[in-house]
Amino acid sequence: QTVASPVATAVYFAVSEALTNAAKHAGPQARAVVALEVQEDQEDQLRAVVTDDGGGGASPQAPGATGLAGMAQ
Repeated sequence: QTVASPVATAVYFAVSEALTNAAKHAGPQARAVVALEVQEDQEDQLRAVVTDDGGGGASPQAPGATGLAGMAQ
């Protein structure tokens, strides 16, 4: 099923950032999984879940950490 281009673009960049963070912080042997779900009746809604089995974790107090705000384009 397809989703609107702006939605797909936003999800692409969010998932890319999540995978970059997993590769950077989860450890060299970690695996990441991306799950996408499109609502049948709402083409502008796409749910993306990125998980990893690594040992790292988010730390909002980390120096230079900006989270989603740092992804602004």
